[in-house]
Parts: sequence; C-alpha cells; structure tokens
Amino acid sequence: MKKTISALGFAVLALAFTNCAGKSKEQANEVRIAFTTPLTGDYAEYGVHFKNAATLSLERINAEGGINGKPLVIDFYDTKADPKENAELARKITQDERYVMALGDFTTSSCMAAAPIYEDAGMVYLSPTASNPAFAEMGEYLFAMYGTQADDAPYVAQYIIQKYLGAKSAGLIYLNTDWGHSALRFFKEKAAEIGLTVTAEEPISEGEKDFKAIIAKLRRGNPDVLYIMANASEAANAIIQARTSGWDLPVIPSSSAVTDQLITMLGAYADGILTNQVYNLSPDDKAVWDFSIQFKERAGVPMVYFSLLAYDAVWAVSEAARACGDDLSRKSFRDKLAAINIQTLLGNYKFDESGKIRRVYKIVGYKDGGWAEIKGYNYINE
Repeated sequence: MKKTISALGFAVLALAFTNCAGKSKEQANEVRIAFTTPLTGDYAEYGVHFKNAATLSLERINAEGGINGKPLVIDFYDTKADPKENAELARKITQDERYVMALGDFTTSSCMAAAPIYEDAGMVYLSPTASNPAFAEMGEYLFAMYGTQADDAPYVAQYIIQKYLGAKSAGLIYLNTDWGHSALRFFKEKAAEIGLTVTAEEPISEGEKDFKAIIAKLRRGNPDVLYIMANASEAANAIIQARTSGWDLPVIPSSSAVTDQLITMLGAYADGILTNQVYNLSPDDKAVWDFSIQFKERAGVPMVYFSLLAYDAVWAVSEAARACGDDLSRKSFRDKLAAINIQTLLGNYKFDESGKIRRVYKIVGYKDGGWAEIKGYNYINE
C-alpha cells in the first residue's frame, strides 16, 4: 500500500510556452505546472489531443477564478514520446521551484523513464495515459488515471472475446515495449483463468507497417478473434492487411488505439471493429457531448478518450491545488491529490492506495460512420 490519502488540490491553467528556470516575482501570484507530451514525432497526434483538451480545461478554470484567485499556468514541453528526452525534461522541471507538479507523458515507457526523477525530487508526476500498473507503484509521487492494463486487457478477454463473441480462441499482436508486454501478460493470465486459448502471439515494433508475414503466421493457428495491442497506426495497418489478405474474423484493436487517426486510416475497413471504452459519445451525456463540440471547434479533429483524460487531469489538478489553500507546496499538493474524490467528465475521480484510478468499461463497435454502444457498464453482472 503505497499512499496515505488526504484531500486533493490542483492549480488553474493559463498557457505559457516558456522554458522556465528559477523563481520569479510572479510566483506568489500564480500556480505553475508542467505538461510533458509529444508535440512532434510519431506520437504528435496524441500531443494535439493533450494540449487542446488541457487548454479548454485551463480556460474554464481561470474563467471561474483560478486557484484560490490565482491563475494556473501550464508550460508545455515536447518529449517526442522519447524516454531519454522525457527524463532530461524531468531533471529540468524538478529543479525549477516554480513548478508545483507535472503532467505527462503519453507512453508508459516514457513515463517510467522519468518517474524516479520526479519521485526523488518529491514532485507529483500524473500521467493521463500510462496504463502499466508498475508506473504508479514506483513511488509516492506517481499517479496514473488511464485505468490499468490489469483491468483493460482482461476485460477484453473475458467480456468481449469470450462472453460477447462466444469465442474460444484468440490470436494476439502486441507492441514490443513495456506497455505491450504488460498488456500481453495481463491478457494471457486472464485467458488461462477463463479457459480462452491463445493460438499465437506476435510482437511488433512501434511504427510497424508490414504485417504480411505476421498475419500469415497468425492465420495458421486459426483463432476465432484477432486482438491487437498497439497504437492507432500499427492497429490500422494490421487490420487493413488482414482484411485484404481475405481474413474475415472479428478484430479488436486495444482501447489505446481508438483515435481519429485509426478511423481515417481504416476507411471502409473500420466497419465491424470492436473495442472497450470508458465512455460512449452520446447526447445523453450532456457534459461530454458539449466538450466534444468545443474540442472539435478548437482542435479541428474529433475528441477521443485521450482528450477527456487530459481535460480531467487539469481539472483535478485545479481541485487539488484549491484544497491546499494557502499551504500549497509540492508535498501538500501530493497529499491532496492522493485523497481526491470528485466527479469529472469520465465519472468518479479517485485514486486507489497505489495511486491508480480503476476504470469500468463498455463494449463499443464502429458501424456506419460512428461508434455505438453494444454493452454497457452492467454487462459484467449480466
């Protein structure tokens, strides 16, 4: 049990794109945080979602009075999703006394590379998207809000593949990264527990484009379902090449692959794919629906799960910072964040004792140009 839990507090966002060093006279009149995210490189698409969603959250926070009357300032830093780059940025950020905490990065590998630096400095590092449970367990100052692979991949195995599809076997494609190996491990553990056969498992590199040999190997095992634990570009290429090879079976990209890039790349091949998601965009959920409209107007692309995570992260930061009152420090912020219990766009926002938010899922499918809910939160109890 890693954390003692108190109450949460974060700060309000006002955008700043400066590279900061040392204290300033303005420090007492603002709350400043850092946001490390890929703004260039192969993962820049995700950085676009992070930055635009954070900006919308920031504007709302500051419009409502900021953090106890002080504006929240965010400095964005480009990691390129490179673990070495993120570690270097962590050293820079933790040495700057103006920063109360930091948000980021997109990939689990990059987060874990920077984690010991933030932990040693006694500074919160909150990742919207790190899903390896080991990240938050690396220290008292590390938090993860995506939901973990301990919940994600096992849900796919038990409730999409076995229960909903009635399948008895699955072929697997997974990224050869920390994230991919973790997802694979949790999937296989659940599959063994419930009697689901894994016919083959094929590792791929980030950015992989040629899946012909991999598809051929997987087909020889004749699985009932193909599950792809990868990002949008790899998942799209794998699905397209599976379909064009004449392989017609249910395909499930991991929830992390669900972005506008996935659907754009897939084109007509998007119809029929299934996955698990924490939410399903619908006018019935007015807050999320309104945010999706605002986000599209701001970013020029549709909102995805990562957009909501970034928005909620900044909002939670502001709530935790407010809870600190006049005693806002890196340590007091950590304690308030650990104890947070608020409602956000994605529902209840509360960390467990190891610093993770546990998510529940829906089954969604893509058809006729949009995602539709197939089974709701209660499906696990049906």
